[in-house]
Amino acid sequence: MTKQRIERRSGFTLVELLVVIAIIAVLIGLLLPALGNARDAAQQTLCQSNLRQLSVAGLTHANDQRGLFCTGIFDNRTTRGSGPITEKGWVADFINGEYAIPGELLCPTNPAQHSQSLQPDRFGRGEARSSTFTSYSEEEFRDLLRRGFNTNYCQSWQMGYTRTKDPWSLSGDVKNPRDTLGPLRDSQISGGASPSRVALFGDAATQNISDFVEIDGARLPACKATTDGPVTIAYPPEGRRPVRGRQDFTDFGPAHGGRPGDRVDQGEDVSHNRSVGFIGFADGHVSRINDAVYDGVWGHDDGLEIGGWRAVEYHELEGQVYGGWLGLPGLDF
Repeated sequence: MTKQRIERRSGFTLVELLVVIAIIAVLIGLLLPALGNARDAAQQTLCQSNLRQLSVAGLTHANDQRGLFCTGIFDNRTTRGSGPITEKGWVADFINGEYAIPGELLCPTNPAQHSQSLQPDRFGRGEARSSTFTSYSEEEFRDLLRRGFNTNYCQSWQMGYTRTKDPWSLSGDVKNPRDTLGPLRDSQISGGASPSRVALFGDAATQNISDFVEIDGARLPACKATTDGPVTIAYPPEGRRPVRGRQDFTDFGPAHGGRPGDRVDQGEDVSHNRSVGFIGFADGHVSRINDAVYDGVWGHDDGLEIGGWRAVEYHELEGQVYGGWLGLPGLDF
C-alpha cells in the first residue's frame, strides 16, 4: 500500500484571525483613553507653565519699573491701547524688555491660536487707518508674528486699566484709557486685594469664538484679548444710587479637560466640553480652576451681599479671584 504524505500549511484560520483582531481592538479601546488623559495632562502642565512665565514677567516688570506691571493692553487702537503695539502694551513690554516672548507661549488646546488684537481693522488698514496708532503693511505684520507679537491668553482688565477714574459713576468707557486710571501698579493692590488674588492673565474663553484674523490668506479664529472689566452693577445700601460693580471674568474660561462627546449644559451658547482652566496672579502663582457647575464659562449671578452692598457672585472664582475696586474703599470684595 502506497503511503501518501499529507502536507499541512501553517497559518491562521479565519476564526483565529478574527479573534486576534478583536483582541487588538479591545486593547486599543483600553489604551486610547489613557493616552488621551496623558496628553491632556501634559498640555495642562504646559499651559500652566506658560501662564506662570507670563505672570512672573509681569511681576519682574513691576520690580524694574517702579511697580508698573505693564504699560497697557495689547491693542493698536487709539481708543483702547496706550501706543503703537511695538512700543506700548504688555506684549511689547515683555518682548522689548526680554522678560518673555508671548508668541512662543501659547495655550496648546485653545482652538484660537491668535489674539483678536491681530484683526485687520486694528492694524490701520482700510477705513480703520485713522483710529490706530500705526499702520502696518502685510510684510510688517508677518514680521510682528515672527517676533512673537501674539498671544492666545487673555489679559485681565485690572492689569491693563486698574479701575475707572470715577467708579461711582456709570458713565464713561471702561476700556478707554482717558476714562481709566491706567495700567496696574503694585501700590493699587491693597485691602482685600492681595497679589495672590489679583488676576493678570488667564486661559481665554473657548465659547462663542466669533473673532477672526487673516494671516497669509487664511481666516483663523481669534481669542479675547482682555476681560470686560466692571460692566456689572453693584447696588449699595438703600437711598444711594447703583455704581459700577465687580469684574466680569467671562472672557477667561476653561480650555482643557472634559470627556469626548460631552457637552456642557449651556444650550447653543457653548458647544465645547472643556472644564478646566488656569489663571496667573500678581504674585506669580497660577491656579487651576474647575468648572463647578459645568456650564463652560466662569460665570456669575446676583446673590452676594457684604456690608449692605449687593453684587454678582462668581460660580467658580469666588474667594480665589479679586473682583472689586482697586485702590479705593467701597466695593472691596
